[in-house]
Amino acid sequence: MPKITFDTSGKENLEARMRTTPEKWRSALRITFDNFAREARRRIADKLSGPSLQPRTGRLRSSFQVVPAAWKGDTLSASVVHDGGDTRLYGLAHELGTDPYQIFAVKARALRFLAAGREQYVFRQSVRHPAQPAKHFVEDTAREIEAPFRETLRLVIRRLFGK
Repeated sequence: MPKITFDTSGKENLEARMRTTPEKWRSALRITFDNFAREARRRIADKLSGPSLQPRTGRLRSSFQVVPAAWKGDTLSASVVHDGGDTRLYGLAHELGTDPYQIFAVKARALRFLAAGREQYVFRQSVRHPAQPAKHFVEDTAREIEAPFRETLRLVIRRLFGK
C-alpha cells in the first residue's frame, strides 16, 4: 500500500529538538497526523461511493479504518488500514485490477444474475468475467494528499520549532 514518509537526515538540529520536544509539541504533531489520516480515510470512502464501483452494501467502504497517530521512539505514524475482513480480495481487485477469469457455479447447479440490459435473470454454469481495470482508490488518495500533508507538516514544524 502507498506510504508517505519524511526524511529528516541531515537536519540534526531539528532531530535533536524533536527528541527533547515538550509533550504539547509532540501532541500537535500527532493531531496533524491524525487529521490527515482521517482526511485520507474520507477520500477513500468518497472514491468507493462514486459511480466507478457502483456500491451495493458499503461493506468495502466501511472496511477502511484510521489507526490513530502514535509515537514509537522518534517515529510518529498514523495510517488508514483495511480491516482484513471478507472484502479484502474484492478491494484488491478494484485497487489493482484483474485479468479476465472464469467463474463457475459451486454451491448450485447454475449461476443466476441480471445481465446488462436485461430485465430477467440469466442462468449459466459458468461465465467469463472481463478484465477489471485498476481503480487505484488508495494509491490515488495517497498521491492527492501527499503535497498538502507535507506543506501542513512543514508549517506546523516551523511554528513549533521556529524553523
